[in-house]
Amino acid sequence: MKTGVVFVLVVVSALAPLYGGGRTEAPAQPSQTIAVVARILDDPLYADARRAAEAAAHELEMPLLWTAPLRAEAAEQISIVEQMIETGVAAILISPLDATALHAVIDRAVDAGIAVATFELDVPQSRRLFYVGTSQRRVGEVAAEQLLQRTRGMRAPVDVAILTGTESSFTLEERLTGAQQALAQTNVRIVSRVEVPTDPQQAADAVTSHSELYPGLDGWLILQGYPLLGDPLYSGGVRRFRDRGGVVVAADSFYPMLQAVSDGAVDALVGIDMATLADRAVRGLIEVLRGDEAPARAEMLEPEVVDPGTLPLIQGTKAPW
Repeated sequence: MKTGVVFVLVVVSALAPLYGGGRTEAPAQPSQTIAVVARILDDPLYADARRAAEAAAHELEMPLLWTAPLRAEAAEQISIVEQMIETGVAAILISPLDATALHAVIDRAVDAGIAVATFELDVPQSRRLFYVGTSQRRVGEVAAEQLLQRTRGMRAPVDVAILTGTESSFTLEERLTGAQQALAQTNVRIVSRVEVPTDPQQAADAVTSHSELYPGLDGWLILQGYPLLGDPLYSGGVRRFRDRGGVVVAADSFYPMLQAVSDGAVDALVGIDMATLADRAVRGLIEVLRGDEAPARAEMLEPEVVDPGTLPLIQGTKAPW
């Protein structure tokens, strides 16, 4: 039995009722449309990006189509891009699952006269017009800088544990490299590197157990946000460590994690502003479609830092999930 690729398309008309219009407009002609290809359908991590992309397209009166595979597989993304080529969209904005696998189909889209850009992750060897993203290494570096700032004045050496994942991950490896580079030649001593699966409960339990194993521990640098996701109780060990005077800085700044800042369970979060990435990329493609020059080939945005001072502003930019 032959299995077909299943994906979902969501078309947002520039005057759709979502934005307060009085009626539903007929679907735009494909040649007028920007297609945004996310990494997986209905992933809450893309809620902010989708909202920002749709808002930018509405403001600039350009039809936008949001689409993604049901499974996070490069082959499904390739099939979607091929369908967009056949449909004849004006532009494609994609967050690629695999740079090597997506290279050829992106170039085929360019050959078909479609303006292509990437966001979040890149396919630098392709002929895409531009990329908007944030370096994961920079996320790790800024997280370490936040830790250094908040442990300043502690007796030396400042003992810190780092939490990362068990699976090979480009994202986590880059974050770890950035953090280690920022902490080199400082008064911080990394006494433990804890590797845990991508499971909130196991990650939170690891923080609890290692905090007890090293009673003199001064800080945690959490390079994946899992201890702060899911049930608020998952962050209990993090909160207890913080309450006894420890410093906690975590990478990622997803909406559910903001509560940890509000409750004082962490000092700071360092993450990627997905809304700004999508907004900049969509606006850049619209400029190209309207005859302006393409943005710089690569635009690297600084990570966002969420602490008690920035929380009210950043919280208003994120969609609850």
